[in-house]
Amino acid sequence: MALTSMRHNPENEVIFQRHLSHIVLQCIELGSTSRDPTNYFVLLRALFRTFSDENFELLYKEFLPLLPSMLEWLNRQLECAQNPLMRDLFVELCLTVPVRLSSLLPFLHLMAKPLVLSLNSASADLISRGLRTLELFVDSLHDYFFDVLESYHEELTASVWKLLRAPVFTHGPQALRLLGKLAGAN
Repeated sequence: MALTSMRHNPENEVIFQRHLSHIVLQCIELGSTSRDPTNYFVLLRALFRTFSDENFELLYKEFLPLLPSMLEWLNRQLECAQNPLMRDLFVELCLTVPVRLSSLLPFLHLMAKPLVLSLNSASADLISRGLRTLELFVDSLHDYFFDVLESYHEELTASVWKLLRAPVFTHGPQALRLLGKLAGAN
């Protein structure tokens, strides 16, 4: 409810800004020690989705110092997540961190594994999110993207290619367009 209020009352952003770091850090801390951490990470997902849907400049700036440790922590969680639903949740959190693309550049290497996992996911929503993110990177970052993610290029291409052979061709047109862009940049 508090997150929705920011969409309708932009002045709430200033109030929320004071608490953002604390909320994010507490979710990570409590989620790391809880027997059932799902609710903490679902709260983070709701937070990230709210920020990515709107333009909250103050909140973006407030989140920026948390970005490096957050992405590293999420990548560690991906390595040890045994539950596929939790792994998908961590992948989505990586792909929806609420920062501008220019702020992600130094940490682009931390986005590679979540991108590959999203494209290989059983969740249609996560596949779509991964395709959109990868296309944004290819379109906006061109050669820089391929230099940074050179070691994942083959894996990313294979993951996109696999979407063309899926029994349900839901992501086919977007995958085909993206393969063309990946081949053109090669």
